[in-house]
Amino acid sequence: MNLFVSRHRILAPRASLILLLGLGLIFAACSPEKKPRIRTVSQSEIVESLGKDNGLFLLDVRTPAEFKRGHIPGAVLIPVAEILARLDELRENAGEREIVIYCETGGRAMRTASTLLDQGFDNVAHDSVSTFCFSIEPPPMISRVRLSQGTAR
Repeated sequence: MNLFVSRHRILAPRASLILLLGLGLIFAACSPEKKPRIRTVSQSEIVESLGKDNGLFLLDVRTPAEFKRGHIPGAVLIPVAEILARLDELRENAGEREIVIYCETGGRAMRTASTLLDQGFDNVAHDSVSTFCFSIEPPPMISRVRLSQGTAR
């Protein structure tokens, strides 16, 4: 009987350690993956990329009416309400370029960026002033480039 008790006293701590390590591995494997970070892009980066074929892909997620009032030259309009329905189009048009999302105040841009990360996009950013309050006056860096006026795409 003493031999039985002494063996279990030695095995019990080992079994507990093995159980804890096993549970730790299970929890680590089941934990959600970390999303890539959403990078903040400065006005100067946007201005520098304008007109470059391999520059930033500028995604305007405002409404067509907001877009018509003014937008960054070369920006593509996909209103936030249409993002999920137009993911294939976005993948095709953006290619490997970083997607910089902007809107009027930043809320729609951040929600869209998060949605795109959830949908497998990993090269997503938003502008640092989100956005350029087009109906009032664009920031100095952008106004030097001259905002495009025109219809939504």
